[in-house]
Amino acid sequence: MVTVELRSAPYASITITLSVDGDVPSGRGKRPLHRVQRPYQASAQGSADSFGRFNGSVAMTYQAPGAFQVTLSVSAQSPRGRVTRTAHLILRPPCNGQAVPGLPLTQCSIAVGRSPLDLAVDPWLGHLFVANNLDGTTSMLDTLTGALLHVATVGQSPWRLAVDTRTHRVFVAIQGDSRHVPGGIAMLDARSGALMRRTAVGQDPIALAIDEATNRVFVANLFSNSVSVIDGTTGRPLRTIGVGTLPNSLVVDHRFGLVYVANSRGKSLSVIDARRAMVVRTVALGANPVCMALDEANGRLLVGTAAGEIRAFRGGSFRPLGRVRLGAMPIDLAAPSRGNRLFVALLDSPRIAVVDTRTWHVIGRIEVGHNPLRLAIDASGSYLFSSNYIDNTVGVVNIRSGVRIAALHAGQTPWTVLMDPSRPRVFVANRGSNSISIIATANARR
Repeated sequence: MVTVELRSAPYASITITLSVDGDVPSGRGKRPLHRVQRPYQASAQGSADSFGRFNGSVAMTYQAPGAFQVTLSVSAQSPRGRVTRTAHLILRPPCNGQAVPGLPLTQCSIAVGRSPLDLAVDPWLGHLFVANNLDGTTSMLDTLTGALLHVATVGQSPWRLAVDTRTHRVFVAIQGDSRHVPGGIAMLDARSGALMRRTAVGQDPIALAIDEATNRVFVANLFSNSVSVIDGTTGRPLRTIGVGTLPNSLVVDHRFGLVYVANSRGKSLSVIDARRAMVVRTVALGANPVCMALDEANGRLLVGTAAGEIRAFRGGSFRPLGRVRLGAMPIDLAAPSRGNRLFVALLDSPRIAVVDTRTWHVIGRIEVGHNPLRLAIDASGSYLFSSNYIDNTVGVVNIRSGVRIAALHAGQTPWTVLMDPSRPRVFVANRGSNSISIIATANARR
């Protein structure tokens, strides 16, 4: 977080600029900037109030290894004249990452707790959260440097995470032990990482989703056939809603104020009104749903089923938009915000399927590595990343060309891959080696 202030009377107009200063620090000292060919892309994200105070984040996209000095300037114009304040910053690749030969990427690894299973990020605070399943903790890291900031003990077997970026709360689903230790939800302060509250929910809370419009957290309880509703500020339980058999995932459709729940043994979706906290519709699928994604840019709900197909519905109305047969069971979905492509990870397959969402046909398959489990698209929309848990690699696909351009060596059993929505960062949880890989991307294409 960067703060630059102009302390004076309110101003009529404010300008924010970000630029690179004269020399670029390198291993042998400083090099003049004009000798470096396209070394970076820089951006500032935030806002300034009427007093000229700027709060936001500054990011650097590295096309060459090394640190870069930048200047953030905030200037304001008033009848008394223009006033400018600046802040000088040194931006470095995360955790002194090593450059990937031939690619505009840097990569590094950070030790965390035992068996990290899930990741979540608060982009405004620059904090990454890691659910360490076997030691009952959640780690908090700095997304820029990779520094470990805090470790919180949350309960037995944490395995799912969600962050409310408005209230800066982190919610951790705790599996527990169905015989002796009940599951629940732990609420953390995203600023400090400290535990604030534990809340009892149903058996095996397996998925979380946050509706910032109602300030509520929705929790799918797998073996209770229910969804718990929790207050997003206090962590207090509000209501339990009965749904179909074995709910295993849920997503919030903010446009319509609805929560979609996939009932993995009920061959259906339960639709919850987020404000009234009640089921308002059940959508029959004819097959058990196994994964689900909301394509918010195009207003589509995408559901993968155990029958080896993807079904697409219009959000809110559930008007069928298309169906495509894959020949294998889908386990994860990723849709770029631009274009007409859908990428699908398939069970026990080294390839991901590419679907044209205009015709709903499979138009290609890309070999990314052995058994991709999760997919993520970086903030620039340039790259697709896959966590390949059998061969311990992260596949990197150029989205425009549809070609795999790299298989990065990660830790053992890379399980979850997550992109940072505000910075050129991709995070990978390596379940078998108790570590996190941080990959810094650039917008160049190969």
